[in-house]
Amino acid sequence: MGIFVGIAVDPKPFELLLKGFGDSAVSPKELHLTVAHYGNQYDLDDVVSAAERVAAMTREFPLTYGGIGRFHHVTWIGVGVSYPGSTLLKLREKLLHELPTGDARRKFVPHVTVANQRIADSMVCDMPRIAVTVQVDAITVFDWSADSRQAVASCRLRPVEKGLF
Repeated sequence: MGIFVGIAVDPKPFELLLKGFGDSAVSPKELHLTVAHYGNQYDLDDVVSAAERVAAMTREFPLTYGGIGRFHHVTWIGVGVSYPGSTLLKLREKLLHELPTGDARRKFVPHVTVANQRIADSMVCDMPRIAVTVQVDAITVFDWSADSRQAVASCRLRPVEKGLF
């Protein structure tokens, strides 16, 4: 997978769901939402610098996870902010402007992979309904090279100023 910028996901709201997938569940510490995938196209330091620049000009924002989906061999939780003009899409656009990549041409379907197994149609109906809203306050640079699967930098977003209306 290589280098990518994403949002680290707190596994706590999804513990029961992950437990239900048994051995095919994604490790809780690996839950993430990919925002921009760079593979090995750029040096890690360049991606970290770009993420820091984008984070400095992006305010914290709410993000809602909800719904279960399937694609090929994975099961995922959807993200409810993929409409044009959403903060998540603006964040992606800023990252891809800073460091262009072929990933920009792919359709962006924001999601969090929860299992490396595609569930049957009948199981979708039996899955617990999930709707969790969190405040995103950082973006993370991940290095998932052949010998590494780790978050290498967390870049804080600008806080929302309280008391303003």
